[in-house]
Amino acid sequence: MIEDVLVRKATINDIPFVIEGIIEAEKSGGNTITTCSIFDLSIEDFKELLTKLLSEDVEDYDYFLSGFFVAEYNDELIGTCGSWVESLNELPSGMIKANMLLQNLSREKILSGNKKVRIIKDLNFPREKGTLQLEHIYVKESFRRRGVASKIIAEIIKNYNATLPKLEKVQGIMFYENYKSYKMHMKNGYIETETRRSEDPEVLTVFPYQSRTLMELYGESLNKILNN
Repeated sequence: MIEDVLVRKATINDIPFVIEGIIEAEKSGGNTITTCSIFDLSIEDFKELLTKLLSEDVEDYDYFLSGFFVAEYNDELIGTCGSWVESLNELPSGMIKANMLLQNLSREKILSGNKKVRIIKDLNFPREKGTLQLEHIYVKESFRRRGVASKIIAEIIKNYNATLPKLEKVQGIMFYENYKSYKMHMKNGYIETETRRSEDPEVLTVFPYQSRTLMELYGESLNKILNN
């Protein structure tokens, strides 16, 4: 465990690092950046898109800047994680994300994405209304396995618990084959709720792996984090 790690909400000045975190989280240790593959975007196109979406700070979905937290050590940004409460204002995060992409991508890119929906639909999970969603967990390589991700997760959960009427469950969706992330989630008390696997060889043109897992944190494991 690294001492003196500061975890705080991300600001507009942190956007470049948050983007780094999103991209590395999508790759999940592989080489495929999912959003780039779906919409036929270059990495520079994706960075430009993320900069715009994060700057707009729209609530309750993946690219909600105020839902990102960052970890600092000796004035260096070393980790980040995104968060939101699913359907807090009734609209599902998936619908918000689709609307934001429709507004900011060309018709050609949207059509490219539509053609690939069938490839990934079997690996999608519904997100439960009212649950805290944690996504895009990223820690710089030189700071991994030192408790940074766990500290970020704990700080986010405590922050939301202080503002929500009652926080009962945390959810996260990850690639099952990303064993380092899987082990970190299990260490923090998450339970593997469901794993889905696609045998379609084309799935690897979109995702870095063939299996995705819904992880959930609740009950005594959640209370342990809140009371620590």
